[in-house]
Amino acid sequence: MVAFAKAQRDLVRGLGAEFVPSGFQPWIPDGAGLSIANDASVMLPPALHDEFSVPYLNRLSEEFGGVYIHSCGNWTHLFPAWKKSAGCAAWNSGASETPFGPVARHFGRRTALACRVGQHRDIKYAGMATTWRIS
Repeated sequence: MVAFAKAQRDLVRGLGAEFVPSGFQPWIPDGAGLSIANDASVMLPPALHDEFSVPYLNRLSEEFGGVYIHSCGNWTHLFPAWKKSAGCAAWNSGASETPFGPVARHFGRRTALACRVGQHRDIKYAGMATTWRIS
């Protein structure tokens, strides 16, 4: 991801355009961090997230001056793990999937929160197994 984002930056700047450091939405200025989608995190218990996500999130944060993280689903079980992720500049998630109250209490005044209403506002799923019928 580091090599890709740097190559992308070089190419875009070489064409005379503005580089937007985003593997996901939204627009952020170059130098303010890197925007990434981290949807798999919701399926990890905190210990696995600490082992397999935190070191890489920290590496991206160090390289790009912070990370702007998107994750679908309810990831409140990862609150302890997120404290180990240095440079988390902002979060994007579905307020209909991740309850906004606990997120605001946990991250309030330290991290920008960009929440949206996801598809699950009116549709409730019992889980991945019932959502994706794989035969």
